[in-house]
Parts: sequence; structure tokens; C-alpha cells
Amino acid sequence: MVTVNGNRAQFEFVCPQARNVFVAGDFNQWRTDTVPMRHVAPHLWRALLVLPPGEYHFRYFADGRWYTDYAAFGVEPGPLGVDSVLWIPVPTSTPRTRAAADQSQSSPPRPSGRRPARHRPAAT
Repeated sequence: MVTVNGNRAQFEFVCPQARNVFVAGDFNQWRTDTVPMRHVAPHLWRALLVLPPGEYHFRYFADGRWYTDYAAFGVEPGPLGVDSVLWIPVPTSTPRTRAAADQSQSSPPRPSGRRPARHRPAAT
């Protein structure tokens, strides 16, 4: 399984018999020795990558065998079998950034929907 938070992709792979597990994909030219996964719990392996926005294909490589992550964002045929698909989205602006951008434009401010306070003369 792979989860994405911003530009951080966390890969999790369950493989009870594995001794060495790596993530390989087009983000590392399909090298099977550059992105090792850590054994974090019985049968569970994990790796974290920071990637620029885009679509990536990947697979797990455990003890000399390829594995597809069917719980990823999708799967597609590849030269080594079925590849898993990962999508890192383009960052969106925060509400504060959008509000600042709206204020910098020359359009008049929007009405708030509330009535203006009435002026009452002071009692004499």
C-alpha cells in the first residue's frame, strides 16, 4: 500500500518471508538497490520518499522477486509485469494564500451579508 501526504509517499509492503525489500520505479531508474524498506513490524516493511509532483510507476523487489502493489493508485502493464501507479499531486494554495491573492486584485471587497450598524443619536 502507498499513501501520499503532500509530496511524501509512504510505501508499506507485507511480506512474511522477506529478508530484504526495496522499492524500485521510474523515480530511481528501476534500481533494485537504492531505496531499501525498513522492517518495522512482523511481516511489515516501510519506506518514505519525497517526490516532485507527477505520476510514477513502481514495484517492490523482495529477495530477488518482483511484487505489484494492487492497493496503489492503480496498476498498468510494464516491461517487467504489472506496475503499480503512484500519483503525487501539484500543491494547491492554502486559504490564506488565496485570500491574500483576492485582496491584491483591484476588485472591491465583497459585502459580508450583515447590515451596517445604525447610528443612533445620543440622548439629551
